[in-house]
Amino acid sequence: MHRVDAGIVGSYFSQSIQSIPSTLSIKEKNEHAIRLLDTLEIQSGEDGELYAGQLKDILAAVEQVPSPERQPILENVVEKVLLYVNNGGYFVFTRALGLADAQV
Repeated sequence: MHRVDAGIVGSYFSQSIQSIPSTLSIKEKNEHAIRLLDTLEIQSGEDGELYAGQLKDILAAVEQVPSPERQPILENVVEKVLLYVNNGGYFVFTRALGLADAQV
């Protein structure tokens, strides 16, 4: 996907966020969000602010899809984001918490 035109990747990402099926199980929500995170990592590169903003969009879109049970924790998504942050994306963490101007 690194060799694909950035406009195509962006269009795929936007369309995927807007077309999350309403009948997803918890496992399927995890899988869908992971695919979006994979795309986001390529799309954002080292831009932590872009990653954090798009991460919020992904989580908001997934949360809007009703679940038969209480709102679950998407463990695979949490793990993937923590790995990204651990691998040098610490700015993502501060931006996602609204602490972009805080010293880390």
